[in-house]
Amino acid sequence: MAYDDRGSAGLAPPSEISAPDILRFHALIDQIEAAAGSYAMAGLQRRRTEIGDLKRENRSLFGLRDRSESWAYHLGGRSELQFNVGIDQLPDGRSAFRAGVAFSLETSRSLPDISRLEPKIAWFNAWMRDHPEAFSDLAMWSYRRSVRSDDRPAGPIPEHLIETGTFIFVGGRQAFSKADPHQALRTMDRFLPLWDWVESRRGLTISDAVPPEREPKSRLEVLRLESGRELDGRAWTTATTRERTFDVCLRHAEIQKQLKIALLNEGCTDVIFEPRIGSRAIDVVARHGQALWFYEVKTGGSDRACLREAIGQLLEYALWPGATRPERLFVVAEPPLTADGAAYLAQLNAAFPLPIAYRQLALA
Repeated sequence: MAYDDRGSAGLAPPSEISAPDILRFHALIDQIEAAAGSYAMAGLQRRRTEIGDLKRENRSLFGLRDRSESWAYHLGGRSELQFNVGIDQLPDGRSAFRAGVAFSLETSRSLPDISRLEPKIAWFNAWMRDHPEAFSDLAMWSYRRSVRSDDRPAGPIPEHLIETGTFIFVGGRQAFSKADPHQALRTMDRFLPLWDWVESRRGLTISDAVPPEREPKSRLEVLRLESGRELDGRAWTTATTRERTFDVCLRHAEIQKQLKIALLNEGCTDVIFEPRIGSRAIDVVARHGQALWFYEVKTGGSDRACLREAIGQLLEYALWPGATRPERLFVVAEPPLTADGAAYLAQLNAAFPLPIAYRQLALA
């Protein structure tokens, strides 16, 4: 069933909300609009115009079109990570005013299916994984199959929630009777870097997690190249767009396979997938002449996240007492290396006995 062009972005149906509360809710939105000039949110519509190459800039944050009796999202935000306000409830059952960001996965005339939002959810997840403490004081909840979830810490959206009809919100709440529009604006200002990250990457996809760490269970640190394995060469070509976006293992394996092709073309004499080193495995090991090069593949959303996840593993593989010593170490990931990332590696390489490099390998 497709809903009207606004979709569904609330919790309680209007019949459960009193007329005075509805009037109070819309008065709060008007107060937010009036006070927004002193906050970063005042630039939201200008930024939307720049990112989306829109012909004209909306003058209002919420307007009248994209609000109901009990909720509203920013004007034009139906198919975006939306800034969302609404009548909600506190854990003790009292009425609340919420402000934050949300994904509304209801279909509508302007959003006939949720595939347009899936890459944005993946980017949202990547950002949240990179900034786990950014919203630690706020709450996250979902409304799925007519059931509201309990509050949980803000974090990546699990895949089982990514289905038509789900509403996912993260933000803050105030007692409805004492709601302060300035507090709501301060909360929404905090989400602007996340919103910009998600919306400025239109048309791109990325996974929402990184592979679990392989914890060492053995002191036997000698690399056993003969223990390498082959990877399924057909999985990526037969996968759906959704699977390519959200299946971390699938993306990880495809990066490994494309890396092997590139290394062989560059003159490496042998490239081995996941040879064992103790009870762990190195993602890729290549022979370059007589030397061994170690590669750790990561699927995080930024070079910083990938470097953070990979470097500790690479150093442990290479420098733990008794380990087989490689000549070079590489972090392999989809995001490009930023200037800050390059400066970070330069400082590490000035101090460490083994050179560490970053190699971008973006999947189509």
